[in-house]
Order: sequence, then structure tokens, then C-alpha cells
Amino acid sequence: MIGILPTNSKGEVIAQPSLYNPPQDVVALTAKIRRDYGIGDDIQHRAFVEFNDLSVLGVMEQDQRSFNNYVFPKSTNPDEAWRFNGIRPLTRNKLIGIAAHTTAVLLYPNVFAQNDADEEDREAAQVMRDLVEYDIRNSEYELEFLFAVVSALVNPCVYLQASFDEVMQTIKEKDEKGQISKKEVMDEVLSGFHTNVIPVDEMLIANPYEFEHQRQRFVIRKRLIDYDEAEALYGKHANFTHVRPGVKILYSESGAFFDVNDDQLTTLVEEVTYRNRREDMEIQFVNGIFMSDGNIEVNRIRHRDTSGAPKYAEAKSGYEPIDDGRFYYFKSAANKFAHEQKLADRMYQLAMDGAFLDTMPPMGVFGDEVISASVSVPGRVTVFNRDTTTNPLFQGRNTNMAFQALEKIENSVTESSQDNLRAGVPGPGGRTAFEISQQEQNARIQLGLFGKMIARLIRDFGNLTIDIIVNHQTVGEAIEKMGEETAMKFSTFLLPEQTDKGKPVTKKIQFTDELAGKRFTEKEKMEESFKMMEEEGGYDSEKRIIKVNPSLFRKLKFKIMVVASNLLPKNEMLQKAMNLEFYDRAMLDPFSNKEQVARDFLYETFAKGESAKYMQKAQQMLGTPMEQPNGVKKKTSTPLVQQLQGGSSLGTLLAQ
Repeated sequence: MIGILPTNSKGEVIAQPSLYNPPQDVVALTAKIRRDYGIGDDIQHRAFVEFNDLSVLGVMEQDQRSFNNYVFPKSTNPDEAWRFNGIRPLTRNKLIGIAAHTTAVLLYPNVFAQNDADEEDREAAQVMRDLVEYDIRNSEYELEFLFAVVSALVNPCVYLQASFDEVMQTIKEKDEKGQISKKEVMDEVLSGFHTNVIPVDEMLIANPYEFEHQRQRFVIRKRLIDYDEAEALYGKHANFTHVRPGVKILYSESGAFFDVNDDQLTTLVEEVTYRNRREDMEIQFVNGIFMSDGNIEVNRIRHRDTSGAPKYAEAKSGYEPIDDGRFYYFKSAANKFAHEQKLADRMYQLAMDGAFLDTMPPMGVFGDEVISASVSVPGRVTVFNRDTTTNPLFQGRNTNMAFQALEKIENSVTESSQDNLRAGVPGPGGRTAFEISQQEQNARIQLGLFGKMIARLIRDFGNLTIDIIVNHQTVGEAIEKMGEETAMKFSTFLLPEQTDKGKPVTKKIQFTDELAGKRFTEKEKMEESFKMMEEEGGYDSEKRIIKVNPSLFRKLKFKIMVVASNLLPKNEMLQKAMNLEFYDRAMLDPFSNKEQVARDFLYETFAKGESAKYMQKAQQMLGTPMEQPNGVKKKTSTPLVQQLQGGSSLGTLLAQ
């Protein structure tokens, strides 16, 4: 979109005029978007005091070098080349530990539904949760979630995008006679629900001092893609004939377009997507060539929320906010550790240089003899004059001080991130139950802010996913039924490995309008439920069918809730012991639901998703599950809890 046009001494453009000659309204739109592109590009290259007078791209490059353990080349000066230039992988180790800890539990958006009467609709919420899980399972969400956490730790911010695409491709088919014909089919790789992390340098914004991403006047996504992929996306557009790898079309203020060679685009092309939410506009360019609809007014933003309003399709977050919510970008963990990393590298290099000098010290020669370094070769015999003496130089260095300083630097980083034990690095000596519990609590405090940032990211991403489900996956497709008669075909979703009352089942969600406009009494609802149960194969079947009215479903209001504390994995052994202790006490409580308590806190504890296999039917039970003989009292404490706590009772531990 922007670039330097070559000119002569008179300031005249000497580039080759392009054959690309769009209509005047496209020329005017190109000029406007080019100005906004320049604003976004300037923001990425501008020095900010919030980044210690570095630019967005500058601090991003610095932090990525630190995370990737970048080692600067050795000096070419022979007097300096001997020095050790290695670094301590301090930042990378800490960031990998935090990322592993944060992604130990895959965070899913939790959905709540509200109807027109402002009442909670739990059944619809469960259907939406299942659909969100369906999209997540059938995308690269698990991997992208990991990349998003790492990106937030390393970069000034992270963008997690949710998109739904329908891309066609031409395939060749062979009939029974061996004749080859071409056919248009859906490209399964490029189509459907997709999740991806957008690099910071690919996203241009309008205002660096507007924190909310959705309030930006415009956002521009620029990326380099393969020419073949661009052809699959835009090959049918009339302007695509002007697209050539290695050649960008630049717009001049005079209103003309010129071809400029770009050595970075030998086999690639630059795709630019401009979106302006207030104007509800989304425009694509490839190598500076207009690729949207010629009727500019119909180029609206593709992603819409559940009410139909335009919305940017990215969720944004970061590691720690820089100020009180004014600056758009964040302070990454790599940037937070930057000063300690530099100091640790310097102390590490000094310590290693000192160790080298102590192991093989430089020698001073006193006398007229010229002695080369070859005298240190094992087995070599060298004859010296009587008056020649040698002494080692620079003796008495204390390298222990450097190593002690290095240890203090690493402890400083640990204090502001997480304990080594939480990262899987055991410390010297044993740990008591109280010490471990304190470390667990400290980890929750230290990672609490970052957990809230990630929870916010997943919440916004969940809302984007709901938008896609409502606007794309619950909408029917008109098909010809008989003659001129048409019917609506809706999508069906299968979710295996689900749990229903402790039993593994496969859920089948069907969107259908066959029940549209009907109102059921409680008796009729029960009759419909029995019909669906017969369709499932009976009560003991491993299939569950849910039928949903798409028009009513789309009218509901859905809200996302993500709990940050769910990011921190729990101690499984301790949790099992706690469940057993709760089970013992709850079974003696006359107000408890014995069957539910047994399922959730006993059988599900050790056989998750299979508790129904071990539990009797209610009518088969001979008495209360925890019935005790007269005069016999049930113990209300679990020895396992005390053993896991190192001999101290749980109450004492919590009291600490």
C-alpha cells in the first residue's frame, strides 16, 4: 500500500506506469486507505516513552531476541575474540515455565443464555456451550491457545482471531469412461471455523492511546501469502490479472499507479485487509490492487455480532498493562525481565572470562627471551636463558562474587514471576506441606494478573465464536424438495465423548424448523421427549439428540464468563483426598442428595465420565448407601488428607 517511488533529480517518478487503471471511486478509496495505512505504519515505527523510547517493532524485536536466546556475533578484534559471549537462558526458562503452567488447563469459554423475558435459559446455554466446544475441537484452538499465551509473554500484545470462511476450489474428476472434468467444491482446508494468532507487526491501528480494540477507528491486517493461496482466494476477481509476485502497485498523489519491484516478494504477495467499524467497511488489496466488490457500498465488515452490528474479528490482550488503561499495548514478560537479563548475561560472561583466565592465565616474561604460546603444548621441551623468568598475570580474581551476583539476579526474576518448583525445577532439600501450600498461593498471586488478561482474551474470543455460530452455523440453506417446492436444510453437529449423568454419550444437535410456531403444554413436551428417547434408542443408549429451533435460538442473548483461577491446575492427589473427605461427611448429612454426592465425589473422582457403570439403579438399592448399624459411628476424616499434608491436619494447614 505504501512505498518509495523512484524519482529523478527533478522529483519526477521514473517507475514503470501500471496497466492497472481502476475507476475513479476506487482511486479515491485507495487514496483514503493509503493515508490510514500510513498512520498505522507510523505508529508501529514511532518511539514511545512507554517502551523506553523504543518503537512497537523495536521492542518486539528486542524481546523476541531475548526469548530466543539470541547471541551476538563475536568480536573480530583478536584481542577481544577470546571473551565468552554466551548468555543465560533466564528469560526463556521463566517464560516457558509460565506458559506451561498457564496452558496446563485448556481454558474454554463458559456460556450463559438469557431470553426476551430476561430469564436464564439453561438448556439453550448448554446447547451453545456444546457448539462452542464443537468449533474448538474441530479447529486448531488448543495449539493456538498455546501460541497466544507465548505471544502475550513475549510481544507487546496478542491477537486471537476467530473467522469463518467459505472458499471454493476447482478439482478434477474422472468418470466411468475415463473422461476428465472439472468441478467446483468446498476447500476443506481454507473453509470453516478457524482460529489463529495474528503477529503484532501484521496489525495496524488508528490510535495508540485507545486501549479497547473495538473502539479503533480502523484496523488493517497486512500479511504475506503465497501467490497460489491468493489465487484461491481472489483468482476470480477481474483485477487479479494484474497481480504478479515481486511487483507491487504503488499509488502516486497525482492519481496514477506505478509498478515497483519488491525483492521480498519473489514468490509471495502482500494481502491488506482494511476494516473501518464506524463506516462498516471491509476492503481487500493484493499488492496494492483493489480486490473487493466494485460496488463499494456493499463491502461491509464480514464479522457481525449477534445483533447484526459490525465487529472486528480479533480478541486482544497482553501480559501486564503499562498504565491505567490508556495505552493500547502491554508490557510483555520478556520486556519486564530485560534489565535483569542484560545484567545476568554480563555477570555470566565476566564469571566465565574469569574462569578462563584462572584456568590458563596469561604469562609475563622477564628477560630478553621471546616466548610464544606454543610452549604450552603438552610434551614440548623449551630451553630458556638463565636470566629468563615467567610469572602469571592478573592473579587473585574472585569469580565467586560474580556467581553470587548472578544468583541474586535470578532470584529477583523469580520473585516477579514464579517459583522454580512451579516450573518443574526442584530446589535443594525437602519441602514441607506448609511451604508447598504457600508456594501455590504465591503462584496464584503472581500469575493472577496475567490470568485475568488471558481470561479476558478467552472471553472476547468466546463472544466472537458465538457471533460466528449464530450468523453462520445456525442459518439454513434453501434446497429444492419437489419441483418448485423448497425446504430449509440446517446443520447437524455431533459431539462424541460427552458425559450425561456419569455416562459417556455422543450428543447430536439438530437445528430444525419443524417445531417452529408451535406451543407445547408440559404434557406435550413430555410426549416429545419420549419420542426423542425412542429415536435415541432408549434410556440406556449412548446417544443423546437435542432438537433446536434456530429462529428462537438466534433471538437469545448469550454471555461469556471465564474464571481466571481455572488457569492454575489443582493438585490431583489432594483434590481426590478432599473429595473423599467431603463424601464421608455429606453421606451422614440428612439433607444431602446421596446419589448425587456418590456420583460426583466418589465415582467421578476415580472414574471420570464412567460413574454410571459402577452405580446401581435407584430401585435396585436395598437401603441408604451409607446406612450404619446401630451404635456404629462413621469416621468423618480421611487419613489420606493428613498423609498428603505431611502429618498435619487440613484444618491446621488452612489456619496457617
